Amino acid sequence: MLQKDFDLFRQILFEIEKIPYGGAYASDIFSGDIEYMTKIAEHLEMLSDAGFIVLGPCIIGFGYPLFPIERMTNAGHDYLDAVRDQTSWSKTKDKLLTLGSSASLAIVSSIVEGITTVALKENL
Repeated sequence: MLQKDFDLFRQILFEIEKIPYGGAYASDIFSGDIEYMTKIAEHLEMLSDAGFIVLGPCIIGFGYPLFPIERMTNAGHDYLDAVRDQTSWSKTKDKLLTLGSSASLAIVSSIVEGITTVALKENL
């Protein structure tokens, strides 16, 4: 059974952010064995389901699902901006430990936004 890997979501979005206009295939960005590439594909699908990225049709025949990554959406950029800071991300992950893999990307966004808001208030 697939476990959501929030560090992997974050890593994938950092890599997608670097893609030039016009997109790229997941295999252009990530490399690994079939198990790892399948995990990447599953996380790409979840990011697409959440509205964070736009994927093209899946290509079969590589031993794992291969998706063309067309672009990151505005929601994807907003999420990445929220989780970009390593300190905030570390605090978010600490809070996520209590939720396990049952947290949604929306919950992660809420947690990190709360942490960021507290940090901003402390610096005012």
